[in-house]
Amino acid sequence: WAAQKQGFEKLTIKNGNMKGYFISSDNAEFYNSEIFGYVLRYVQSNPTVCRMREVKGRLILTIKGVSSIDTAKAVLALIN
Repeated sequence: WAAQKQGFEKLTIKNGNMKGYFISSDNAEFYNSEIFGYVLRYVQSNPTVCRMREVKGRLILTIKGVSSIDTAKAVLALIN
C-alpha cells in the first residue's frame, strides 16, 4: 500500500535491489503531481543508490541496498 501511494504499480526486491514500476507514462496528471515531486527529490538527493530509467514507455526506479520488506518500508517512508 505504501508503494501505491508513491505511484508504483509494482514493486520487486531481488539481489539487494528494489525496483518500483510507475504507472504508465501516458498519465501526465501523476507525473505533474506533488507525490512524484517527492520521488524526484529523493532520487536527486540519493544519486549513489537511486537510478531512474524508462523502458518501453514505463518509468522504473531502482534503489540499491534494499534486501527486505522492512528496509523497503523504511525507504518508502523517506520518500514521502
